[in-house]
Amino acid sequence: MTTGADEGPPPTDVEGWRSLIQGNRLASIKSESLVAAIQEIGPDGDDSVRGRLMQHVLDRITRILLRMVSRTKPNRDQIIDRLQAKLAQAILKPASKDGQGLREAFVARVEHRAMDAIRNVDKIRIREPSYDQNDDLPSEPSPGIVTWTSEQQEFYVTELLEKATPDLKKRLAFRLHMDGAPYSSTRGTSIAGALGIDDTKARRWVAEVIKEIKKIRETNND
Repeated sequence: MTTGADEGPPPTDVEGWRSLIQGNRLASIKSESLVAAIQEIGPDGDDSVRGRLMQHVLDRITRILLRMVSRTKPNRDQIIDRLQAKLAQAILKPASKDGQGLREAFVARVEHRAMDAIRNVDKIRIREPSYDQNDDLPSEPSPGIVTWTSEQQEFYVTELLEKATPDLKKRLAFRLHMDGAPYSSTRGTSIAGALGIDDTKARRWVAEVIKEIKKIRETNND
């Protein structure tokens, strides 16, 4: 996996980053520098540049996770999907612990979170069977869900999203929507800005995921 060795232009140099993108030269840049640029350009900056940088960083995260999580590991896709979304959201929150960690030591932070996730999923699987195992997905959360840990609730959401769409970007768009992010904004983080898409596409992606989730629930309710 190539993470690059060059620092790249200053984090706030939008035109410098645009030049690297147009020249297809992001592979030579350190991951920490890419994260810093995403954070420093911020939601008020150029959405197209920020979105392309985010896409490149997500690709690097995915390659690390594919290496860290064994092909024989049960729930491999769920582990990877959950971490992709969690780390992407952390990048968009510079003050968060992971947001800072990815900017300072990218590979070490991703690997650390991968090991944590593997341990947590093993514990969840011991305590709670998945809905795949039960061959049933409730149309509404069961009364017991209120006693689930945050990790168990997150695992349930991840399984549901995996059934709804294989598209990572659509899953992330939906998660940002769940967190209250607007479709577009000139004053803060938005779905469109984070993913480098326009307002119309952001709305369409979220609507598509919601539609698929409703279909899943209706099918399992028959």
